[in-house]
Amino acid sequence: MNDKCAAGTGRFLEKAAALLGIDLRQLGPLALQATAPAAISSQCVVFAESEMISLRAKGDRQNDDRARANIAAGIHLSAARRVHNLLSRVGLEPELVFTGGVSNNPGMWKTLEDLIGTKFTPSKLDLIFAGALGAAINAARNLKVTPSAPRRKTRIKTAKVNPAKIAEIIENEKLSIIADKTGKKAAYFCSYTPLELLSAAGVRHARLFQAGSPTTVGHGELYT
Repeated sequence: MNDKCAAGTGRFLEKAAALLGIDLRQLGPLALQATAPAAISSQCVVFAESEMISLRAKGDRQNDDRARANIAAGIHLSAARRVHNLLSRVGLEPELVFTGGVSNNPGMWKTLEDLIGTKFTPSKLDLIFAGALGAAINAARNLKVTPSAPRRKTRIKTAKVNPAKIAEIIENEKLSIIADKTGKKAAYFCSYTPLELLSAAGVRHARLFQAGSPTTVGHGELYT
C-alpha cells in the first residue's frame, strides 16, 4: 500500500533499479550488501529520483564500489518507512504476513522486519498471488451461499448467435453516429477504452468491429 504517492510502492523500486542500471531482481540482494544506507529524504518520487542520480554520480566520481548498495538500501528504507507509517495506524497482530510482488524482495523483507521489530510469517505459497487467491476463495464461498446462481459456462454453451442480428446492431450503431451532425464523435477498437470519460466529455462513440465476421464477433461477445 502507499500513502500519498508512488514513493511507497513497488513502482518506486522499479524506477530505482532502472536508475541504478540493474535488474529489479538484483535490487533486494544488492541492498543487503550495504554498509551505510544512503539518506533518501524526499517525499516525492520525482525528487527522490534526483537524489538517487546525485548519489550515484558522487559514488562514480569517488570510485566507491559500495555506493550502489548503499543507495539501494536507502531506497528500501525510504519506501519501508512509508509502509510502516500506514501499518502504525492499524496496529500489529500475531502471524503478520507480507504479501504482494514486493514480498519477493529480500531487501524489503528485512528492512520492514527491522523497522517494525517483528518477523513475518513465511508461507509455502508465492505471496504475490495472495490477492488473487483471496478473491477466488471469496468467490467459492459466495457460490456455496447462493448455489442456485447460474453458471456462465452453461449459459455460453446453450446460447445461440444470430449473425444477421449482430450485423444489424453494428450497422445501426454506425449510422446513428454518422447521422449525428451536432456533437463530437469517436470510434474505438479496444474493449478497455474508458467509455465513461468519452461520455462525460459529450462524445458519441462506436466500437469498430474489425476482429472478424459478425458470427465471430457474436461468439466473442458471449464470452466477454
